[in-house]
Amino acid sequence: MVGLLGWPVSHSLSPLMQNAALQAAGIDARYVALPVRPEGIEEIVHQIRSGNYVGSNVTIPHKVAVAGLMDRLTREANICGAVNTIRVEKDRTLTGHNTDCLGAIRAVESDGATVKGKNCLIIGAGGAGRGVAVGCALAGAKRITILNRTLHNANAIVHALESSAELPRGIVWEAVELFEQGRSSNVDWNGVDVAFQVTRVGMDSSQGLPLDPALLPPHCHVLESIYAPLETEFLFRCRAKGLRTSDGLSMLLEQGAASFEFWFDVKPDRSVMRKALDSAL
Repeated sequence: MVGLLGWPVSHSLSPLMQNAALQAAGIDARYVALPVRPEGIEEIVHQIRSGNYVGSNVTIPHKVAVAGLMDRLTREANICGAVNTIRVEKDRTLTGHNTDCLGAIRAVESDGATVKGKNCLIIGAGGAGRGVAVGCALAGAKRITILNRTLHNANAIVHALESSAELPRGIVWEAVELFEQGRSSNVDWNGVDVAFQVTRVGMDSSQGLPLDPALLPPHCHVLESIYAPLETEFLFRCRAKGLRTSDGLSMLLEQGAASFEFWFDVKPDRSVMRKALDSAL
């Protein structure tokens, strides 16, 4: 068994994606959703440790709480302070990993972009923004700018990560307040090589745009983290401008593929996973 801990989890596409990958790989396992309220998280982690589980994914709102229940953390999980993937070791100890910080980077790189040595812009300073920032740093980004409506939140991420002994030195970190869809924000727009949109703005068409795509230079590659709808207004306008893009399903797929590799030490068939996701939408 492989589980998915969250509250709620009924909306998740991960079971469809991961079960398709398991079947294609010929692995005798089943991926199941495990809805659990916050007060029940310790008990369900104990069940995963002692039961017939290879591991689990973890989603909102349990990622931080689960990190404190692990026997060990990978470097990614330790830096992020959150766990989205658990592996049950042979001695029944638990290793916590974070593939959120890998998914966005692998998604844009699979679509032809390069993060190493580049200037990265992250729109949003929530948990996803922190994860992408860690991923960019580990991938060798030259400059990482976090753009957010609440400057305090962007500053908190920058201050935490630029002082981390586990991240490469020499990265230029920057926190910038987001004004008027970016039009009044103090950003060197021409220098942006890769932009990651990791806010929830765009799930509802009435919310407007998180950023004006006209600000981004022609060479910029853009990732949109939202996958419902699959093409947000922001993604549509970026494509209309001629920018290279990656959609939210690409990020979800790469997060899931990294988890699959962590559990089974086998690379899943990404085309099968993507087909399952496309069919679900």
